[in-house]
Amino acid sequence: MPWTDPEKRRAYQRRRAQTPAEKERKRQWYQTHKAQHRARQVARRAAHREEYLASMRAYNAAHREERRAYGKRSRETHREERRLYQRAYHKAHPEVVHASYQRRRAQQSQAGKNTLTSTQWRSIKEHYRYTCVYCGRRMKRLTMDHILPLSKGGEHTFTNIVPACKACNRKKYTGPPLIPVQPLLLLAHNSTRGR
Repeated sequence: MPWTDPEKRRAYQRRRAQTPAEKERKRQWYQTHKAQHRARQVARRAAHREEYLASMRAYNAAHREERRAYGKRSRETHREERRLYQRAYHKAHPEVVHASYQRRRAQQSQAGKNTLTSTQWRSIKEHYRYTCVYCGRRMKRLTMDHILPLSKGGEHTFTNIVPACKACNRKKYTGPPLIPVQPLLLLAHNSTRGR
């Protein structure tokens, strides 16, 4: 892939110093062809994905402290924009955020398997028709209840999770299921799908 080393690319660009008229012409071209340019970039990265990722890993490893400092500066500079973006994202995608939180929680508790995706969680809720498995109430916001709790060695997989309302999930806590529950085995084909 050409220009995998950013330092070489910058040196080349410095050598090719442009006149203000050339810079303006290029800027105008980019403004009128922005979508086309972006599509070409995405296609090029997709075609050379492994090379691109390898070069980024190498660059990040070689410039670790520089990247950390840049990230810190960026977060401090754009703190308010990030906060607004995160708030809007959380509001628009509560299920994805909840699934992500649960995955992180499972990771921290060092669950044996941590493979549940947001797609599988959606499928589980659809299978149970968006009702709590314990009280049978139909509701929009359901929580993930681990049949065998994470604290007792349970896994964060689609076969160990059922939808429950907050009240029932709180009542169950780390105890046994409130009523006998059959783990969902219908989603084996979904276990390889993405988030």
